[in-house]
Amino acid sequence: MSQTVAVIGLGRVGLPLALFLAERGCTVHGVDASADLLDTLRAGRMPFLEEGGPELLSRHLGRRFLPGDDLAVVRHAQTIVVTLGTPVDDHNNPVFLPIETLMRATTPHLVAGQLLVLRSTVSPGATEYLGRLIERATPFVIG
Repeated sequence: MSQTVAVIGLGRVGLPLALFLAERGCTVHGVDASADLLDTLRAGRMPFLEEGGPELLSRHLGRRFLPGDDLAVVRHAQTIVVTLGTPVDDHNNPVFLPIETLMRATTPHLVAGQLLVLRSTVSPGATEYLGRLIERATPFVIG
């Protein structure tokens, strides 16, 4: 059975991961908020230099790799990988608000049994905090 994966964040971490997973046979819903990035991808162009990227994009775009901006696609995925970049403040401390905001927007679309992978640099305790946030907003138990 083919795995369906949602990769949220199609930057330098998420896009290569999404294309690799598509190459391995997964159906990948790539989600990003940047209309410019999505237009570039839908036109069949890589937004940055990545060895093998143009070939993988050409091979899988519209078939196994489906880029878009709608978080609702996560409900169709067995695995969700969040690759959102973590900005830092003036003192080089990670700013957690973008990931928290994303998770609050994603939570209504989660379904029981999904694997959620946080592939972002976050401070200690952030994963537990997000787990509690999901538990408060859903009937799910994180574990």
